[in-house]
Amino acid sequence: PTAIRNIRHLSEREATLAALRESEEKYRALFEQSIDATFVSTPAGELLDVNASFLELFGWDREETRRLNAAVGYADAADRARFRRALEREGSVRDCALRLRRKDGTPLDCVVSATVRRDAEGRPREYHGVIRDVTGQKRVTEALLQSEERHRALFEQVPAGAFFYDLNLRVTAFNERFREMTRLPREQLAGFSVRRIQDPRVLPAFEPVLRGEAASYEGPYLTPTGVEMWIVIRVAPLRDAAGQVVGGVGVVEDHTAHRRAEQERAHLLEREQSARAEAEMAARRARFLAEASELFTASLDPAATLESLSALLVPRLADSCVVYLLDAEGAVQRLAAVHADPERQARIRDRLHRYAPELDCLVPPVAHVLRTGEARFVATAEARRGDENPRCEERRGDLDPAALLVVPLRARGRILGALSLGFESARTPDADDRGLVEEVARRAALAVDNAQLHGEVQKALQTRKRVMQAVSHDLRNPLTSIMLNSTSLLSPRVAAELDPPVLDAIGTISLAAEQMERLIQDLLDVTRLEAGHFALDRTPQDLALLVGSGLAVIEPIAERRSVRLTTRVRGELPILPLDGGRILQVLSNLVENAIKFTPEGGEVCVAVEATAEGARVSVADPGPGIEEEHLAHLFTPFWQGVPSGRRSAGLGLTIARGIVEAHGGRLGVES
Repeated sequence: PTAIRNIRHLSEREATLAALRESEEKYRALFEQSIDATFVSTPAGELLDVNASFLELFGWDREETRRLNAAVGYADAADRARFRRALEREGSVRDCALRLRRKDGTPLDCVVSATVRRDAEGRPREYHGVIRDVTGQKRVTEALLQSEERHRALFEQVPAGAFFYDLNLRVTAFNERFREMTRLPREQLAGFSVRRIQDPRVLPAFEPVLRGEAASYEGPYLTPTGVEMWIVIRVAPLRDAAGQVVGGVGVVEDHTAHRRAEQERAHLLEREQSARAEAEMAARRARFLAEASELFTASLDPAATLESLSALLVPRLADSCVVYLLDAEGAVQRLAAVHADPERQARIRDRLHRYAPELDCLVPPVAHVLRTGEARFVATAEARRGDENPRCEERRGDLDPAALLVVPLRARGRILGALSLGFESARTPDADDRGLVEEVARRAALAVDNAQLHGEVQKALQTRKRVMQAVSHDLRNPLTSIMLNSTSLLSPRVAAELDPPVLDAIGTISLAAEQMERLIQDLLDVTRLEAGHFALDRTPQDLALLVGSGLAVIEPIAERRSVRLTTRVRGELPILPLDGGRILQVLSNLVENAIKFTPEGGEVCVAVEATAEGARVSVADPGPGIEEEHLAHLFTPFWQGVPSGRRSAGLGLTIARGIVEAHGGRLGVES
């Protein structure tokens, strides 16, 4: 029995060992073939066993794992400590997220499940665990979450209104911009049915989506709160995985401001085009007026000016032009007649020159303008209406335009004449043309008036010239007799026999005669200067000596006025070809004027200096100066400045400048 019992125990042990070997083989097969990384380690981290998936996941070979501590596989030591505490406390851990790293340092996001095998005393002996690499899955999840977040942010931040709706056309989601555009509270907008939109123009845009078709609408929209907008709606169907339409998505853009901006831009464009047209018109007007102004300044002959003006107006502004002028007695003159057609112009000019114009026989609009100064624009039929005076029969053929524009030539409140423009049937002047013609007529009238005034001035100048010549020559004969007789009476032999009062009177007469002689000489000099016949007797002169001799003569005058007369010479003065007498006349005039306006005790300085052009002579005094507005008239003949007790004919400075300019020099003044 004992032997039998031993045999039985032996058989059971072999069976148990065989079962154990089979179990270990199954475990090893499962351990090695697991797609997850599987490991066995000691609590200290020594790896006891790993499968092929572990080696593949972390990049170690089997020999390296035998010398490897599991701690090097953790990216964070704190994670390892946390995982170990949880495992030893709970006995097992399921799906613990850990950040591990491969042999090359690449981080891995893993999920670890592990259990603890303990010894007889309950102390941790081995860790058995499974590691699953979820790096790719985590990235996909994070990408999905990020994508959803981006779409959510885009949905909320898109500047347009965005919304989703179901097959019942009820709003299922919307962004804040859409809510702002609908003007509805958020709680009312959730579940809002598109069919409740009161504006019938918008609703048809949503229905094609139910059939799987995209649609759009652009136009006005009245919100439920009564606000008028201009919107653009684009909607598209939403489909499930099977391709069935489950709803729609829409985008609404508020183009109200854009629409208003377009309208404003169109308005501005219209204004710009109008302004450009006005600018072009203004430029054309300015060019035309510039051409007309050149004509008005080109000649002082009114007939030639108006003839050129008529040629400028025809055919640019009119088809024909006739200019009428009134003379001093009020008689009518035709100074120009121009027509775009040369043959008609010849006939018109022949007719106008054949018949003398009479105010009562002119075309009624022309006669009206010449009488009243009021511009007229009439049709030909009206132009031909008027009295039936037989003497005026010839006027019927003057002009045959479809319309007639007559504007007055007015200057200084006087009607000088009229400008008559004719227009054919296909051409009619607009308001701009009429305004331009009136401006041209105003300038033409000024030109005519200036020409007439110039003629009157020339006549006056000629008359003054003749009077000055006659007076200067006719006065010289009796003046010469007075000077000779006064000189003989003042001779020593005769003066000894005369009483002192008589001698004083004769001296006064002699002094007055000398003054008259100088005045007559001044008048003759001015006459010669204006006629361009002023002659000089030039000889080589030392300017310094010439000035010195002249000042020596004037010195007594300065002493009587208690005025110091000083001279400064700078540089080496050249010998110049001068008329010595005339230069002394200039110097005497300037220095005596300076002495006249210098207070007692003052100083008049005469400076002579060499220049690149020759020499410069200046006379400076400390007098009161000359007003700015008087400087321009200082050298004008017969002009008088501020009235004073001592008056002259006002010719001294005029003659002085003429003498200097005749020498090729310049005379100026600084105050």
